[in-house]
Amino acid sequence: MKRLRISTLFVMLIVFAIVEAASAPAASAKPEAPKAAFVRDGSLWLKTSRNETPVDRGQSFSDIAWSADGKLLAYVKQKQGAWIHNTETGKKEQVFTSNVRHLHWSPKASLLAFQDESILDVVDATGPAPKPFTNVTGGVGSYVWEPEGQGFLVSTGAQLTPAGWSDVKLYKVPLTENFDASKSKLFYTIPNPPGELFAVGTTTFKWSADGRWIAFIAFPTASLAMDANSLCLLSADGRSFRKIGDMLGHEDWFQWSPEGSQLAYVGGQGRFYAEPKELILYDPAAPGVSVTLTPKGMLDIGFAWQNPAILTVSRGKALGNMGSAFHFPMPGLVNQSAASPTDARAITKPPRGLGDIRPQFLRSSGRLVWQRTNGKGGGDLWLADANGRNQRLWIRSVNGEYAVYGG
Repeated sequence: MKRLRISTLFVMLIVFAIVEAASAPAASAKPEAPKAAFVRDGSLWLKTSRNETPVDRGQSFSDIAWSADGKLLAYVKQKQGAWIHNTETGKKEQVFTSNVRHLHWSPKASLLAFQDESILDVVDATGPAPKPFTNVTGGVGSYVWEPEGQGFLVSTGAQLTPAGWSDVKLYKVPLTENFDASKSKLFYTIPNPPGELFAVGTTTFKWSADGRWIAFIAFPTASLAMDANSLCLLSADGRSFRKIGDMLGHEDWFQWSPEGSQLAYVGGQGRFYAEPKELILYDPAAPGVSVTLTPKGMLDIGFAWQNPAILTVSRGKALGNMGSAFHFPMPGLVNQSAASPTDARAITKPPRGLGDIRPQFLRSSGRLVWQRTNGKGGGDLWLADANGRNQRLWIRSVNGEYAVYGG
């Protein structure tokens, strides 16, 4: 009997230990180290952890884009079309032979979309090698994947007719259209009022985090677009359209908050740094009301949301009459409160003759990455904590496009 009691107690202790282990919270996984694809001296490189390895060599590369899972890298190689590089196998495949543009991965799958002139194509990169591309639709000026990855929001380009410019139209296009126009649906028409040239095309589209609004830039003819474009909002049901401000055609200069539907953008006209460039917050729930976060005497030339309360901003002194294509404001980075224009703290101080631009917040690790440059093209990439501490040089001599993933 005594031996039975001891055995029973031993079994109970083992069972209790197993239950405790199963119910204990798992240790938080260490965030994946960020990785980047970047151009240096005419070659495309991959930065992973502490290693830099060449991916491809050529005269120039563009449209560098990471797949949603960070395993595949797409890019355009000058005069040699579109390519996909598998970072796990090290293999690269040409998926289109001529130069294309606007490479965008599906947000949900290993599907790559791109434009060949005005034709929208898709490549399925699932499996060991990409499959042949398929045509989706034609007449495309710009496009974006819809959030669930089942289709696209597409804009047409306006056409000049004897009666004036035609309207820009937006369509919902299913992934499976395959040039069957009956499957596409007209979503919205951007009007060009008589005697007023409003838009001949659009940039890509960006959905708010809550899915209720779509933001995009509507641009006029090329010469006018150099100095001013219209930032527009369209409700997700296509019923409410607003022009909310003027800005340059930089697609990274308008971004939604990671929560809700608050939009931040760098507003202002003029291609040079003499004209004001101000960071503005706009909430669609309060139409007609906007908040300018840029202090007087300063100008902002890029930003990234850290969270709904804080933005990291590339901010420098306004150049006034000195502003031109040959003058660069040498900005530093500041953490700016979204609630108070006066609540801002400098987090970088670049050396004389250099400026910090293109801040990007890496959400999984809470770190910042940015480029430090002399304003003449290229520079180094730096990493730091969200508050600016623990700054370190990450990648030297990036003198072309780059794209950062993870971290």
